[in-house]
Amino acid sequence: MLIGGALSYIGYTKDMPWSPEAYWAFLFVMLGVPILGHIASIIAYIWYPINREFYRKMYDDLQENAGGSNEAGIPSVGRISLNETV
Repeated sequence: MLIGGALSYIGYTKDMPWSPEAYWAFLFVMLGVPILGHIASIIAYIWYPINREFYRKMYDDLQENAGGSNEAGIPSVGRISLNETV
């Protein structure tokens, strides 16, 4: 949809030969959009709430609930293993 939108924005039709505008629109959608998405995800990791301590608490809570279900009624998948260096 992005490629179609970008090409229709510049007035490209299916019988039209490739123009510099079509080339750059295609290049931006195929390379620029994924690059911008990766940059946005890297920036989002700055505010990602799970750090080592939070992860350890989640892990310990899962271990306590192993074999049963948690407060939300979600069944546990059993005991999980975690490398102690984490």
